[in-house]
Amino acid sequence: MVRMGCLSATNDWTEELCCCGRKASWSLEHAKLKARMEVLQRNQKHYMGDELDNLSTRERQNLEHPPEGSLKHTRARENQLMNESITELQKK
Repeated sequence: MVRMGCLSATNDWTEELCCCGRKASWSLEHAKLKARMEVLQRNQKHYMGDELDNLSTRERQNLEHPPEGSLKHTRARENQLMNESITELQKK
């Protein structure tokens, strides 16, 4: 076992962080992050138009909604900033 300060690693690649009496399993965290990464990579492929064959019609339609919502939010924020600038210029 290798020990470095509060971090210890065993030979079977399970690592634990000991802090304030609590232990967090790095292997569990790794598994969670790996699963999240796989979901994000799959979603990225779908957004790029790849691997759409396995999706239902409903799932394909749902792919369109998040970008539209984000675009609406961005445009609303842009309009707000423009209106604030106009108001500021009118005061001068």
